[in-house]
Amino acid sequence: MLSPSAARVAARRGARTLTIKGNLPDGEILLEIRQVGPQFRVAAIHAPTDVEVVFVAPLRTTREQMVSIARAKLARRLDRQNGSGD
Repeated sequence: MLSPSAARVAARRGARTLTIKGNLPDGEILLEIRQVGPQFRVAAIHAPTDVEVVFVAPLRTTREQMVSIARAKLARRLDRQNGSGD
């Protein structure tokens, strides 16, 4: 769960923040989802390492799809940083 101060910052920015527990090592992912015009801007942060990825998704994208994309992008970034990526 986000700290109260982090949640207030996200709310001021007009963002919805989700905490996802899941498939990555040491697991917690924070998602910040903001509507920017006709699309969502999604920032995903791997909490234990502070690695962040950002992507844009159409408004019709479901939460489950955003979570899936975020997990895949974070896993790839972490693999590349650890030297086992492409």
